[in-house]
Amino acid sequence: MATIFSDTFESNNLTAWDSTTVTGTGATLSTSTSAVKNGTYGMRAVAAATTDESVTARANKAFTQPSSLIICVEFWVRFNAYTASGYANSTSKSLIRLGNDTAEDATARGLGLVVVGSSTVQPTYRSKSGTDNLFGSTLAMSTTWYAFRCTIDKSGTNPIGTISYSTDGSSFTQLGTVTDSTSGTNGIGASINLLAIGIVHLNQFEQAQYTLDFDDVFVYDAVPTGGWGGLFSTTRNRLVIA
Repeated sequence: MATIFSDTFESNNLTAWDSTTVTGTGATLSTSTSAVKNGTYGMRAVAAATTDESVTARANKAFTQPSSLIICVEFWVRFNAYTASGYANSTSKSLIRLGNDTAEDATARGLGLVVVGSSTVQPTYRSKSGTDNLFGSTLAMSTTWYAFRCTIDKSGTNPIGTISYSTDGSSFTQLGTVTDSTSGTNGIGASINLLAIGIVHLNQFEQAQYTLDFDDVFVYDAVPTGGWGGLFSTTRNRLVIA
């Protein structure tokens, strides 16, 4: 298993990422000692919309799709604070996008995790035929730190998207998995070469105030066995085997 990309935010900056996208009233994206799960620094994304407007506060990273045709992202996230109104569907209030589209409204290009009610999240994906769909179960996070493992496996006949979660990093519980047997070259059927994480997108009909904290983002070319990165460490909640 090789590590394609990683950022523990211990450099106290976001220079490991290709770019950041911050739009909307009161939106910010920065490293902070108040946003940390492990170590000294984490990344904090803030949305402070009081009217219906589009809000973004995300970090973007492009990479080459590995020859294994498996892309696995692990990261920690918590809802530090939240107040939301409006509606939620498969393309609103997106926290992560693993796909191939950088368009501002492409919230479910590939595999994603969206907020479907205050601090409750659910997996979403864009199919090869180009439709956005929620799948799997919901998870009410409140203000607890959760580790997520988001995987797209294109090594078989049809691409498979899977999202799992953990409260301690030692073992993961599946939140949802989907096999896309539709026809086309969109979504999880396209080349997977882009990660966006943070407040990826709040659509223009949302009036939402969120403070989201992220830590320890890793991208692999295989799915780790067992806990975080394949081996659990009590000191950093992860030990990466490349």
